[in-house]
Amino acid sequence: MFTTLIIGWVLYFVIHSFLASNYIKNIFQIRLPSLFRYYRIFFNLVAIIGLIIMVRLTFNDNILLFKQTTFLSIISIVLIILGLVVLVIASTAFNIKEFLGIETYEIKMESKLVTKGIYKFMRHPLYTGTILLLSGYFLYVPTLSVLIFLILTFVYIEIGSRLEEKKLLIEFGNDYTEYCKNVKRYFPFIY
Repeated sequence: MFTTLIIGWVLYFVIHSFLASNYIKNIFQIRLPSLFRYYRIFFNLVAIIGLIIMVRLTFNDNILLFKQTTFLSIISIVLIILGLVVLVIASTAFNIKEFLGIETYEIKMESKLVTKGIYKFMRHPLYTGTILLLSGYFLYVPTLSVLIFLILTFVYIEIGSRLEEKKLLIEFGNDYTEYCKNVKRYFPFIY
C-alpha cells in the first residue's frame, strides 16, 4: 500500500509540474490554438481528479503513529487555520477567474513581479500555507500515510520553489535578485 502511495504522489507531482511548465503551455498554444483558452480548465480538472484519487489513497490509513493529545490537537488546529489564512491571503494577489480558467487564459508576454501584500514578507506564501496546513493535519491525524504525503509534499515544494525561482530570475533579472535579498522564501524571520 505504501509503495503505491509513494509512486502515486510522485506521479501526481510530476504530472502537475509537467502541465504547469511554460514549455508545455507553449506547445499547446502553438499546436491547439483554438483550444488553448481552455488549457487552465483542463489543467485544473487533471489536478483535481488526481488529487481526489490520491487523497482517498492517503486518508485510508487509520493506524496512528503516536497518541493524539489535547495539546497536539490545539497545535494542529492552529496550524491548519494559519495555513488556510495564508493561502486565502496569498490567493488575493491573483486573478481568481483566470486561475480557475473562467476567464481566457493566455501566457503573459509581459508580466509583473508581485511584491505587495503577503509577498512583502515571503516569496512563496502558497507553499508556506500548504506546509502549515499539512503539518497541522499530520499532527491531527498522525498516520504513516499522511506522514509520507507530508514528506513528499515538502520535497516537491522545495524542488518546485527552486525551479520557480530560477524561472523568475530569468524573467525579472535584477528586480528578482533584489527581492530575494530582502524577502525570505517561506517563513518570515526563519527561512
